[in-house]
Amino acid sequence: PSWAGIPLAVILIAAMVPDAITQMRAEHKDVLHEQGRTTQINRLASYLTALGGAKRVLECGRPVVNVEYVSIMAWYTKQDTGFIGHRPQFELRQKYPIVMFTPLPNGWAAQAHRPPPGLASTCASLKSLYVPTARHPGGVLVRK
Repeated sequence: PSWAGIPLAVILIAAMVPDAITQMRAEHKDVLHEQGRTTQINRLASYLTALGGAKRVLECGRPVVNVEYVSIMAWYTKQDTGFIGHRPQFELRQKYPIVMFTPLPNGWAAQAHRPPPGLASTCASLKSLYVPTARHPGGVLVRK
């Protein structure tokens, strides 16, 4: 009777193995996702610098990004999260100046909409892409 516990313990442990493997795969997938997100966030920081900094973007309008990037855009531009637009389609229909940032599968795109009077040509130069290349893995600015 005292030896009956050993096979029972082995059976219980063997029953847990498939769930443990599933959990490990899910965690690995999550780590890969977060590494990709970190890369995208770092590219946004580099992109803002390449555009001339947060001050230049802010003088052309309110930054607008997808909701998952609002807090990091607020951090980079030193603004409150309530100032950063998070509904791109809604923001495009409004009347105030905006700078739309669009995440791409491998970089970022930006375009100023309804720039302030007198800054149309300056803000038009924000229309660009920021993508990594073989020679510039951190990203390179491509004006449209």
